[in-house]
Amino acid sequence: MRQSGDALFASSDLSYILRCNVAAAAKAVDALPPEDVLNCAVNDLVERVLKGHRRPILELSEGNSICQEPPEEQHMSGPPTARAASARGCVRSFRLPFKGDGSMFDARASSWQSRVPHGRVEGQELVLSFHCTNETPQQIKAALDDELSMVRQCIGAVNEDISQHNALLEGHVRDALTRRRSALERDRGITAALGYPVRRRENAPSTYALPLVRRKIAAGSPSVTPCPTPDPVFPDIEYEHVLNVVSQMVEVMERSPRAFAGLDEEALRFHFLVQLNGQYEGGATGETFNYEGKTDILVRHEGRVLLIAECKFWNGPHSLKEALAQLQKYTCWRDTKTAVILFNRDKDFTRVLGQIPEELRKHPDCEGEVEKMGESRFRVRLLRTDDPQLRLLVTVLAFNVPAVRSE
Repeated sequence: MRQSGDALFASSDLSYILRCNVAAAAKAVDALPPEDVLNCAVNDLVERVLKGHRRPILELSEGNSICQEPPEEQHMSGPPTARAASARGCVRSFRLPFKGDGSMFDARASSWQSRVPHGRVEGQELVLSFHCTNETPQQIKAALDDELSMVRQCIGAVNEDISQHNALLEGHVRDALTRRRSALERDRGITAALGYPVRRRENAPSTYALPLVRRKIAAGSPSVTPCPTPDPVFPDIEYEHVLNVVSQMVEVMERSPRAFAGLDEEALRFHFLVQLNGQYEGGATGETFNYEGKTDILVRHEGRVLLIAECKFWNGPHSLKEALAQLQKYTCWRDTKTAVILFNRDKDFTRVLGQIPEELRKHPDCEGEVEKMGESRFRVRLLRTDDPQLRLLVTVLAFNVPAVRSE
């Protein structure tokens, strides 16, 4: 009795296949839309890339899943002699379903043996065949068990290499994302610093579209004069979206301290404006007059103010008090959602985070409790001094931005 079929786990180099997979994952990172790289959570981007590049392991479905095909009779060509008659027999084939990538049955792992099993892959089945003559059922079963033992050993070696590759692949993807995000931030920082208007590409993808809010007119009332489009109300989900864009920008600053350590408040504000304009198509401006003063960051849609934010370096509790006073001064009755962005440099950041909610509670216009929305994000509602029926929603975001260190 002899084996039939091609040699398995021998025709391709698994290490080369896995290196190519790492390169393909890096290309997938480069193919991500720039706005996604800059604004989406890193973990989400990593999972998006890994989803298409994790290599599945091989799993045989053995036991009752093994089935045999009807024997295929074989004949020797030539004149009928005693030797030819004795060589006549049949091919017995056994099919084993498996899960995973069938091409891995051709791959040679880093740990391999000179003797390999033989067979072929058809769809999601491994076929093991034997040319039999006068063997007993016990001998055929013993040969099948021996071949299966070699297959299992080879699958174990392949899966060990694949598992190690998958474990290291996440690190490769994160490194590639960090490099690309840093490059995009550097390029956009230079663009913002140059000060020239940027022409939007006609085919640039739209990453965000603000919904139009229109008042519905009741049907069957022809005598009623249609109302004009009301002032836009910034939905909570979009408010949180803007705050997340700001948070992700600061995450980049914290991961690339040398690139941002020497920037002043105005330069830091430029980086936020670049990101917000990528979402709101030029609707975000800085140092803009509104109501009774100039606010640091202002987001508009169709000429209406949607968000007002003040940026401050933390120099004690009075920094937050000053920012809140400015927000109250710069907002009219239509403006309801605001933010304070606090930059802390080389101070006890834990102590600063403890002082922020205390300062908010002490504010004379504070209504209700101070909500802690995250490790360094707090929210409060302030009474409007110009209209007691309205409330001003304020979110305070505090970030630890490194300072220039002397060598």
